Amino acid sequence: MLPFIKLRLAEYCKIAFNYCLGLSLPVAKTLWFDRQEIITAGKALHLNLDEFLTARLASLLFKEKVESRLLFFYATIPNRLALSLCSAGQENSFNAFKPAAVMPGCLDMRADFILQTAALYLLYDGHTVYRLHPLEEPHRTSFYVWDFGDLLGNFLKKVDKTQYFRILNNKAEYHEYSAVPKHPSTHIQYLDSSIPVHHAFCQTI
Repeated sequence: MLPFIKLRLAEYCKIAFNYCLGLSLPVAKTLWFDRQEIITAGKALHLNLDEFLTARLASLLFKEKVESRLLFFYATIPNRLALSLCSAGQENSFNAFKPAAVMPGCLDMRADFILQTAALYLLYDGHTVYRLHPLEEPHRTSFYVWDFGDLLGNFLKKVDKTQYFRILNNKAEYHEYSAVPKHPSTHIQYLDSSIPVHHAFCQTI
């Protein structure tokens, strides 16, 4: 069973009132990418979309020795994906995340409300990268996968054991899916490095 993390969004994100929706929502710097370019870049390294995003972000965080705590959200719309970045530290924490450096296929970067279909994706505590899986009541014996193509934001799905291992062992075919690991500590082979990634279920409070 993965560990469980409770996150208070106000500790990472600026909260502002969205007059169109009549709600107080978090604001972040959001980078938009061409979805196919990300998939193609991952396939070239024999990584699915999730592994490529996680490894690329983690390698940048470690390389730049970022000290602030960072929280990432993931969202998708047709032909594009978005990564929203919040920081618990100073604004200069964002300096390492120049669009061209973060990921191929960057189309735009802006400060805006986080999309309502976005999901918590990655937490960096200044030392360790945690791949987050937002489930409030995960079951120990259940199998979960991410569907990164779900336009409504229902990314996490419970599947049977057969489908879970099919996705886990066939990344070339299921490059837009990712199996939630049973063990909290994993490594991703990225270029010449083995990137350590920890996994945790999470919820916001």
